[in-house]
Amino acid sequence: MNRPLLLAAALTLLAAGPAFAEEPSHVRQLLATKSCTNCDLRDADLRGLDLKGANLAGSDLRNAKLQDINLMGADLSGANLRNANLSNANLNYANLDQAILEGANLRGASVKGTSLNPPNEGQLLAPNRLR
Repeated sequence: MNRPLLLAAALTLLAAGPAFAEEPSHVRQLLATKSCTNCDLRDADLRGLDLKGANLAGSDLRNAKLQDINLMGADLSGANLRNANLSNANLNYANLDQAILEGANLRGASVKGTSLNPPNEGQLLAPNRLR
């Protein structure tokens, strides 16, 4: 492969951005309806939003920025929150049953009345169980 062609290919890949990022249509759906089940919200920046009562069941929120978010009464059952930043989040009365929280930052989060029944070990180790 000649050098200019290789450089053009590399620049195209860099301009495309990260391989793992939220699906923009899913973010729009969530903001419009407060419901986005089984959505791809990896790496999404949802800091400070009011998503009280939102339905995010089964959604992929790995590495999401969720600081200061209001998820009071939200359904996050079966969601993948691995390495998500939930610092200072309001999770009061939220449903986190079967949610994966490995590596999640919950410092300062409010969890009064939150339902949390962790996934069994097989679910936790499944590499892509949300798709």
